[in-house]
Amino acid sequence: MAKLGTDLGDFDAVGTLISGRELLAKDIAWRFLTPEGDLFTDRGYGYDLRQFLNEAVAEEQLGAIAGRCELEALKDDRVTAARATLALESIDGTKRRLRLVLDLQDGDGPFKLVISVWSDGFTVEVLTQ
Repeated sequence: MAKLGTDLGDFDAVGTLISGRELLAKDIAWRFLTPEGDLFTDRGYGYDLRQFLNEAVAEEQLGAIAGRCELEALKDDRVTAARATLALESIDGTKRRLRLVLDLQDGDGPFKLVISVWSDGFTVEVLTQ
């Protein structure tokens, strides 16, 4: 089993310790909620997907954004392979949601990470294969 670390679970208010793939998924998800340059110790960290919610994004741009997401996931040295697909969806005709599906590989094998972001929230799902 790959050693993926232990940390506090930032997505809950309790501060529960998390480890393994759950920690890896959290760490990768934060990359897509952090604007590039905001982490003063690593200016190359982050690619905030929320930046695309209020912009006109053409269908052909989604592939380039997905490619950038793959590169961002691979910046984490626990990730050995990444493949991304991206969809921009309408919610109730008033909100837009960006849905990123990452097929990832770590030392324990493949898994899928689904990150959905919209103007006032986000969800993260880890699906093992």
